[in-house]
Amino acid sequence: MSARVHSRNAETRRTGAGAQHGWCLRNARGLLIGATALAGSLVGLAAPWAQAQQVAVPVVPAPGLPMPESMLLEADQAIYDNDRDRVTAKGKVEIHYRGNTLTADNVTFDRKGGRVMAEGNVRLIDPSGTIVTAQSLDITQDFKDGFVHSLTVDTVQRTRFVAESAKREGGTVTTFEKGVYTACIKCRETPDRPPTWQLKSAKIIHDQKEQMVYYESARFEFLGVPLIYVPYFSHPDPSVRRKTGFLTPRFVGSDVLGVGIQSSYFWAPVENWDVTLSPAALSRQGLLMDVEVRNATSNGTWGLRGAGISQMDPDAFKGTSGDQQLRGMLHTYGQFHLNEKWTFGWSGSLISDRRFLKDYKFSNLRGVSSDEATSTMHLTGLGERNFFEARAYAFQIFQDNYAPTLPSLAPVGSNLQEKQPFVAPVIDYNMIWGDPVMGGELSFNANTTTVTRFRGDRVRLDRNGNGLFDPGVDVDRLIGAEGTYSRFTAEVKWRKQIIDQFGQVFTPFASFRGDLFAMRNVDAAFQPVGGDRVVGRAMPTIGLDYRYPLLITSTWGHQIFEPIAQIIVRPNEQQVGRVANEDAQSLVYDDTNLFAIDKFSGYDRAEGGTRLNVGANYSLHLANGASMGGLIGRSFILAGRNSFSPDQLLAVGADSGLETKRSDYVARLYLDTATGLRLSARGRFDATTFEVKRGELQATGIAGPVVASATYAYLAPQPTLGIADVRQDIQGAASVRLSETWRVFGAVRYDLQNSFVVNSTVGVGYDDDSFSASLAYAQDATRLRTTTGTVTRAPTEHIVYFRFGLRTLGDSQVSSSNVLQ
Repeated sequence: MSARVHSRNAETRRTGAGAQHGWCLRNARGLLIGATALAGSLVGLAAPWAQAQQVAVPVVPAPGLPMPESMLLEADQAIYDNDRDRVTAKGKVEIHYRGNTLTADNVTFDRKGGRVMAEGNVRLIDPSGTIVTAQSLDITQDFKDGFVHSLTVDTVQRTRFVAESAKREGGTVTTFEKGVYTACIKCRETPDRPPTWQLKSAKIIHDQKEQMVYYESARFEFLGVPLIYVPYFSHPDPSVRRKTGFLTPRFVGSDVLGVGIQSSYFWAPVENWDVTLSPAALSRQGLLMDVEVRNATSNGTWGLRGAGISQMDPDAFKGTSGDQQLRGMLHTYGQFHLNEKWTFGWSGSLISDRRFLKDYKFSNLRGVSSDEATSTMHLTGLGERNFFEARAYAFQIFQDNYAPTLPSLAPVGSNLQEKQPFVAPVIDYNMIWGDPVMGGELSFNANTTTVTRFRGDRVRLDRNGNGLFDPGVDVDRLIGAEGTYSRFTAEVKWRKQIIDQFGQVFTPFASFRGDLFAMRNVDAAFQPVGGDRVVGRAMPTIGLDYRYPLLITSTWGHQIFEPIAQIIVRPNEQQVGRVANEDAQSLVYDDTNLFAIDKFSGYDRAEGGTRLNVGANYSLHLANGASMGGLIGRSFILAGRNSFSPDQLLAVGADSGLETKRSDYVARLYLDTATGLRLSARGRFDATTFEVKRGELQATGIAGPVVASATYAYLAPQPTLGIADVRQDIQGAASVRLSETWRVFGAVRYDLQNSFVVNSTVGVGYDDDSFSASLAYAQDATRLRTTTGTVTRAPTEHIVYFRFGLRTLGDSQVSSSNVLQ
């Protein structure tokens, strides 16, 4: 190996006992020498140079050492002293070696000691990006071990160590004397002020092999004020994502749980397994055990979590399903990639009662909402033009049973869990042909679903809203039939888009759908749905979608006006009221489904009859970025039976706006000012009186430090569905950033019809690059309770949250909840 020297206006100066012993190169920028300049000999330097441009210098490694990698040295002056076996670089020294970059005013390479010594404005950047700045540095030639005075270490994880001195040994252990650790990097901009938080210690030991940081005689300071003194403290290296050890505790307080603390221990014995044990000691209820196991494999992950308690005071939950001694839950989840196209996964929960998760503040469980836990298993395949998925579902609800206000075949508030179905399997297959068929797109969809319910779900509708049973007026509706119900659906669709020379867009479409239903042990009390039988249904469809977008342009922007008409021709829907309806009970007619070919939300119903949908769409886009737009339209039944006419059994379509031959009007309007304010409105209006049947107003805005939103919702009475009252509420949320770090926030939902606050939150927060904290107060009045057969709102729950986080050290929270009578 040889060293190459690049220089300009080079001058040489000999040093040592004889002229042959050494030389000096001034203004030497770009000097590439072998690493044996630290440990080897320099030979062949007998002749002086002048105006050297590129010279090859042979380098000989030290005895017994392999030929090392090259080192790039840049300096204003390099002096080679063979008498003392030293190389000294002076003036703007910069050294690059094995991914390390060292800059300093002066650097000396000591061959005998195998050391590199740097002085003045020392800065060392290692391969990971960690930056060490110091006044002086003395390290081994391989940059692994050394001693540093008055140093600062800035890591790529945005943390900082400061110490009077530091010593590095074994290439992995660094000991800081009289050290300080903080994660506040922005605090460098104000060195006269203490960081938000810092750990000061007589000795800090950073073990990179163990990935741990240890402190001896440490104290925690917040805004320069000492708060906590500990003789010994440790935490994982900031670069570590998972490390065995204790996690930050969580504190709780509640009128039903008492006060308590939850301390978690995280155990990661190997790279792909970990266990989190989180016991919680509660003064009123005892010890809650909580453990979670997680495993990662080469093609997926899975986990299992379990929690349980033997309650000391079950009476604290009197009147709810939580009034029992033993309570707990199991939760499992997994997701595996079988190959590049197929995945298999699951999430499932088994919970002792309907209030356990809420009472003990469990959250962030997959498939679990505030209302129910959905357990599912799936096999999914995804290709370029096809999709397959098979799923199974089970449901566990969190609402307690309550007494009905009206007599019924199956009381609406009773046996709520028993009425939940098991759904398995649900299989979907979709495919789009790769080549055009008759110039258009051909697709195929198939679905099969089996639903099993062990208790029928029926409700009696109080059409008069008087709380009394009125024969001939109030009727029972079937929500879910008892027994097993299966359906297979297959559908072929074709469509083609044609744009003529005038810009008119014609989209003819056609489809054919077939359904096969099998019912077994279905409750015979509801004829003609009940009994054991198999029935079929077919639905051919043809239609045309017409649009004529008209573009108007000018210097200030452009406008688009687009009339739309859609005609759909098909026979009457078959088997209405003769088959169960499980997946098409939800029907909201608005601007989003005005031009849907089938407005039902599921496969169990198939819209029939010849229908005409008409409307107009308008949009305006200004040159400054502002825009506005809107749509209005309605639907007509031209021939055949209206699928949305109310029937006496399922009541889908009742009070929907589609139940008559001429539907209600639907419309939307939006305005985007491009300055942070956006307004939108949508609604459904009576076909004759234009009375608002359903409406929503929304405003969102950003103005400087303020971010806010407000929503107003209105629903007219739906007497056919037993809803006699108007429903309307308003929701609002806002956040105001008072400074770069401080913010206040709040949210509220108010029931305008019944004049009460449904829920609300208000709080204050602080965030910087190393510390975050928030204090919030919330109240919730959404719970229901039953008293002497009447369903009423339960007392309001009041909750106080305090959360804080120290970046790289951990997060914690304190919460207290109470129900005020």
